[in-house]
Amino acid sequence: MEVQVNPGIENLKILLWVMIPLLTVLVSGIGTLTVIFLKRQTTAFDKMADAIDNLKTAFATLKAVVDTSNPLVTRRLNIHSSILDKHEGRIKVLETEHRMIHRRCNINTVQEDGTGEIKEQENEEEN
Repeated sequence: MEVQVNPGIENLKILLWVMIPLLTVLVSGIGTLTVIFLKRQTTAFDKMADAIDNLKTAFATLKAVVDTSNPLVTRRLNIHSSILDKHEGRIKVLETEHRMIHRRCNINTVQEDGTGEIKEQENEEEN
């Protein structure tokens, strides 16, 4: 069997008639797949754009609600803070008076441990 180095014109024509349909099918297949993927990507981008628009609308609505209620909430928080400060001062005064009364009466000794709880212990007399 001999291998021809220079194929004849008839062999080239046959090769051309076989390769043209194969290349046409290959290129049309690639083109069809490209069109399908581009349509899907366009659809995905459209859905993403709609979702982003919905999020922007929801954010704007939420921001409007927060902006309108924010002064009221701030005012209430400030009022509660001042009330808590007043109560804290009154509690300190009452605790101080309570300790002074117990020291003066000398009935019970008041001891405070590290937890902030007040424990009362009776004085024991030494014999």
